[in-house]
Amino acid sequence: MGNDREVLGTVVGIDGDSVARVLIGEDQEEWFFPLNMLPDRVCEGDTLRFAEQAGRYAVIGKIRLAQAAPSIEDRLSRPLNTMRTAELDAAELQLAKAQAAADPASHADAGPPRPPTRIRASRQRRW
Repeated sequence: MGNDREVLGTVVGIDGDSVARVLIGEDQEEWFFPLNMLPDRVCEGDTLRFAEQAGRYAVIGKIRLAQAAPSIEDRLSRPLNTMRTAELDAAELQLAKAQAAADPASHADAGPPRPPTRIRASRQRRW
């Protein structure tokens, strides 16, 4: 098998659950393959790698195309997560502290003051 040539093919159609239509090579040569000869969970649009020898093609495997990372515009336009929107700015924090100090009776049922909690980096949601 030293003179095998590798080519790519694209699955353009699947007939029921028995045969897949594949366009192979630069010439988009049409071939039909039984699904049991192709990699598991192959679907339309998948790119496959073939070995060509003496005018016949053997499936080597499925090509895993790298997905592009979201652009900066996509990242900036996404909605803020709830952790970021729940933060208080300094003025709101000072106002809340002043209200709590002015009316301690309204906070009497809250129990003893709790120490501030820190969110560890491992618990933060990563995008």
